[in-house]
Amino acid sequence: CLKYEQEVYEDKIKKLPKVGSIVKTEDGEGTVVTQEVLKEAIKVQFRKDDITTYKTYLAKDVKVIKNASGNDKDSIDINGGTGLQEGANELSIKVTSEDGSSSNTYTIYIIRKSNEEEVSTSSILKDLIIKNHKLKFDAKTLEYKIALNENETELDISAEAASEKASISIEGNEKLTTGSEIKIRVTAESGDYTDYYIKITGYKKKGNVFLTILVVLIIIVIGAYAVLRALGYKIYFNFEGLKNAISNMFAKK
Repeated sequence: CLKYEQEVYEDKIKKLPKVGSIVKTEDGEGTVVTQEVLKEAIKVQFRKDDITTYKTYLAKDVKVIKNASGNDKDSIDINGGTGLQEGANELSIKVTSEDGSSSNTYTIYIIRKSNEEEVSTSSILKDLIIKNHKLKFDAKTLEYKIALNENETELDISAEAASEKASISIEGNEKLTTGSEIKIRVTAESGDYTDYYIKITGYKKKGNVFLTILVVLIIIVIGAYAVLRALGYKIYFNFEGLKNAISNMFAKK
């Protein structure tokens, strides 16, 4: 019944740190920016220098250091959640402060399938491609490490879910630097989800341009020599002159 559902939602909301609260996580201290009521989870924002990252945690796995304003006397109003029809149904929860000066509304979308339809629980990726980076993707591997190219601050990510009914969200793919973390969440039609992480380990080492040019020139010379010898030409190398030329190049003036 609606009364029972309201009591359940109220109980879940009370267990969650309020939006704006400062919490301690396994990754350090951050600020709560979103509540996921049904999953009893929160999304936490971390700021270091000019870099902002986000990560989702179960409420039971974090410790509240400073709670945001609010108290147990806040009122909770729930609209919807009963007489669910096939298709999308909307359930809204409005939390209003005791003095009525502020309020937050949380919206939950409930998908009801017909008796003949099955709700997909697939929450994995079918493919993951990152432009200009080699990635050995495996749907069962949830963590990957990437070294950025020079001046690269964002990755060109192409992700495809195994199920057409699943949705994909990407967080943290901006202002990338050493230590940054990108989260790719695949959410199944049933609401189950799987998180894939891309961790930035640093930057790729620059290649030796002079050495590359030298190798290319050597290959060209060897190729030309082989062709000319095949045509019957006799070729002699003045190694003494080459030695003197190289010595002069590196001689101190």
